[in-house]
Amino acid sequence: LWGASFAASVAALEHVARHVVVLRDTPHAPQDIPACISWNPALSATCDFPRTRDGHWDDAEYAAERAGGVARSTYANPAPAVCGGPTCRVVVGGEIVYRDDNHLTSAFAASIWRGFALALNTILNVRPI
Repeated sequence: LWGASFAASVAALEHVARHVVVLRDTPHAPQDIPACISWNPALSATCDFPRTRDGHWDDAEYAAERAGGVARSTYANPAPAVCGGPTCRVVVGGEIVYRDDNHLTSAFAASIWRGFALALNTILNVRPI
């Protein structure tokens, strides 16, 4: 039901938009990051966590959407911009990455806009910013 409804929504958007891009989920932390950091801000790295399953926690939804007919080329992957390697750091460049266990802080998102732009450019097949 989810996949078919999502596919119908994407198809409806494709009639009115030049490009439709769906961002995959960001990597999920195993705990609430600000709470973890608050225990010892000087040791925030103890809250870092490994990027697992290619950083996606929306695999079931993605599979249903693909089965419903949404093209693979519709999706952009933000995980490389959020976690530059196999470990997701919770503080990058002095910015706290997560405001809970899976939502990015606006300050961090603003600091990595080029990484998000690269993910979008790859999908849209346009020249990098």
